[in-house]
Amino acid sequence: MSELKTVVVVNDDRTILELMRDILGYEGYRVVVAEDASQAYHLIQARPPSLAILDVRMPGSPDWQTLDLLKRDPSTASVPVLVCSASAREMQEAEVAIRARGCDLLYMPFEIDDLLEKVGQLTRIGATPPPINPDGRG
Repeated sequence: MSELKTVVVVNDDRTILELMRDILGYEGYRVVVAEDASQAYHLIQARPPSLAILDVRMPGSPDWQTLDLLKRDPSTASVPVLVCSASAREMQEAEVAIRARGCDLLYMPFEIDDLLEKVGQLTRIGATPPPINPDGRG
């Protein structure tokens, strides 16, 4: 039997946390949730997961700080990150920078199938996000 893949979901919206926990848990992932950036960073650093799903706009943390910390820390730099945000305009403007950090994107609201496809891709060993599509939607 294979070990459950762990996904850390970081979001300040409890509804989003519960939704992702339920969806991913049903699909067989072990899901750990964090409601703030500091808690998320320490959780991921203490026990690097198979994937982190990260909202980059979190209270108490400048935008992008948690992502930058994760990617600069040698103990967490290899953790795949799926950046998830409702701010489509901001995400589109930052897409090249997000992908340059080796991350993928998920726009909210999202389709469950899109979430599961991206999580499946990124939790594979050695996963890297797909290249940017010509239409700009990862």
